[in-house]
Amino acid sequence: MRNPVIRNIIIYLVIAMLIAIGFLLITKKAICSPPYPSWYGDANLDGSTNMGDITFIERYILELVPVTYKVSCDVNQNGEVDMGDVVVCERIILGVQ
Repeated sequence: MRNPVIRNIIIYLVIAMLIAIGFLLITKKAICSPPYPSWYGDANLDGSTNMGDITFIERYILELVPVTYKVSCDVNQNGEVDMGDVVVCERIILGVQ
């Protein structure tokens, strides 16, 4: 290619395509991956996510459960155990995620 303008246009198009492909791969991973691993929501550590976990998180919020369970009760991993964790746990049980 003797014309530098055409060469530069081709280079820009290739770069734009690579950026678009990277964006699509990142977006596909974000859309197709569940937001939480399968063990999230198992607040009471009994091996399954069920209504018992919701009750357990609510008891933690009311300070009826030892602080040592904070990691398992923080289902949405925002650093706090609150009703948001109950909602996420409900969504996991319902399969809505």
